[in-house]
Amino acid sequence: MHLRPIVLLGVILLFLPTTKAVSQQLRGPDSTKTARADSSAAEDTLRVRFIPAIGSLHQGIDSSSEFHSSQFIWSDATYFGNLLWKLPGFSLRDLGEPGKPGQFNAWGVDWRGVAILMDGRPMNDPITGTYNLYDIPMEFVEQVEDFSGISSSAESWNAPGAALNFVTRQYNTLRPITKVRYIQAPNNDLMSDGLFTQNILRGLNLMFGFQRRVSDGRFDGARTTSAAPAPQGAIVNNWNVRTRLRYNFSDRLNIALTDFYTKDINGLNGGVDISRTPNVFDDVGAFVNSPNALETVSRRDVSLLAIGKFFNDSTSITQANAYYTHLLRDYSNSGSEFTQLTISDSHYAELRGMRVQQSFRSEFHETEFGVQSEHSQYASNGFVDSAAQAGTVNSAKRTIASAFLASTLHPTEYTNVSISARFDEFNNQPASSIGAGLKLFPVTPLGIFGEYGRSYRFPTFQESSWADSTIFRSSAIEKEKHTFYRAGVEFHLGDAGLLSVAGFDRSIENAIMFQPAQTLYGSQAVRILNIPKTHTRGIAASLNAQYGPFAFEGTLLYTRYTEADTIKLLSPDLVMSGELSYRNKFFKNALDFKIGIRSHFMDAQHGMTLNPQLMLYREYTDTTVNSWTRLDLFAILKIGDAYITLSYENLLNANYFITPVYPMPDRTFRFGINWVFLD
Repeated sequence: MHLRPIVLLGVILLFLPTTKAVSQQLRGPDSTKTARADSSAAEDTLRVRFIPAIGSLHQGIDSSSEFHSSQFIWSDATYFGNLLWKLPGFSLRDLGEPGKPGQFNAWGVDWRGVAILMDGRPMNDPITGTYNLYDIPMEFVEQVEDFSGISSSAESWNAPGAALNFVTRQYNTLRPITKVRYIQAPNNDLMSDGLFTQNILRGLNLMFGFQRRVSDGRFDGARTTSAAPAPQGAIVNNWNVRTRLRYNFSDRLNIALTDFYTKDINGLNGGVDISRTPNVFDDVGAFVNSPNALETVSRRDVSLLAIGKFFNDSTSITQANAYYTHLLRDYSNSGSEFTQLTISDSHYAELRGMRVQQSFRSEFHETEFGVQSEHSQYASNGFVDSAAQAGTVNSAKRTIASAFLASTLHPTEYTNVSISARFDEFNNQPASSIGAGLKLFPVTPLGIFGEYGRSYRFPTFQESSWADSTIFRSSAIEKEKHTFYRAGVEFHLGDAGLLSVAGFDRSIENAIMFQPAQTLYGSQAVRILNIPKTHTRGIAASLNAQYGPFAFEGTLLYTRYTEADTIKLLSPDLVMSGELSYRNKFFKNALDFKIGIRSHFMDAQHGMTLNPQLMLYREYTDTTVNSWTRLDLFAILKIGDAYITLSYENLLNANYFITPVYPMPDRTFRFGINWVFLD
């Protein structure tokens, strides 16, 4: 079955014009009868044009969500990785330095099986299937939508674990808005973010923003022990420039063109060399494995997104997204005084695609269906050794055509039934993913739910075809088959909060694994192979509660992972996080103040460590990473239009790792300010 004609037909049908009037806004009043105030409180009384939620796959923005911009600004998070602990079933392997690519995991799947979307378009690296969450500025995002369980595979291919859709903030303002954010931390860690937006013509909005993060790095020893005068293994110099033109053509059609450019210069030092460092938590005296390793990534993501209302029912929303990605990555390691090995690795990737989605909603159901087509390719020069001058050049292409459906039915007041389905044709290899769920509300505060899903993850370019002297394969890599069960209960406490507990079971057939190996020259290498079956069982719980000015958020994740009936500690068995805060207003409401304490705990693990050259995490077998607990204090003060953030992290000065062998920072103070200027 070939889906490319279906994709083209779907695009034509969904954009046929209609002459019917729109009766009402999605989940709101009739926008043709009420003039919509713009985002700076100025009113365009001439004609209503703005259609909200243009990038939302849920077809709506929830300002009460924990992952809405109105909540971000009351957090001391510097990037979205700091907030992942709030999502049940998620965890993060942090490298302890800003800008570095930490690995996120969801419901027993690592980041290769977690789709990162921006307004519905894929953002995962076309080669490795991964993404660095530092590359999405928080100031650019209105809300993050979490699709976990059976819904994730319907929203994106290769997303058996979860799909996170970052819905970007759209502006419709007659008056100019300028926004500035600044964060300062030790080691000359500075982050600046600026934004300007205004309607330049009636219905046409221009938005321009930039973000820059720089850091000297933590390890002074890396700057003094190498034969090179200025090792690069510690630095961070990251840029993001984002530009958008949004034209609200009419009440039934809005179009947005976005250019999202990112350039990362990252010193990937390989962590601390424990064989030569007496105290790995001494930043000044620590020796790193690769003091001169440097990664430079230049990436451009262009998206043309349209949202339309072409049917009688204004809750029937049509979305189309055409997207393009171009990526260049260079990795170099000129060695140190302890080795003469020189590595130079360079590759480029391109991605082109289109996604069209139609939504229908009523009192009895919410249904989304659509089609997607995607073509990607890459080329790499492989690996060059200074002695042997051996290198490889390799490339590959792939085409994916998909059709998807997700629907939630409400047959009774006490019952929700969910179904999802997706068909993918991956280089003429078909795969079907399905899911079904049931949720019951037997009594008012109680919800009981259960779901089953079967989905697939195709091998990435890196796993299937990347030819490199540091990668070994004994046979062709096959796609993974995921079978997932989840069941649990929810206690709705009204305005006081929500308690959720879920047990889950995931089995993966032909699991694609990375195991440590060694090249002929003695450097690190990775063996890629399929393991017949892996199994992850666990419990994920979350609690959100509020009493007057006090609020508590907490999550717990317990997992047990096995390979061929052998228990392995690739991740900690138990991860717990909690935050207790107090918020109130003082001085006749002139000062809005929030103060809180946060705790994180992780059990012992063997863990997985980063291979910087290949940008993948492989099993770590040298030592066991001990359990640890960390406490943070924070405060946010709102004075006028300015938000001031003060953070005192690792209050007890705990010595700990999350990812071996990357020690986490000791006691750290951080300052930030976020300020909005009108006119």
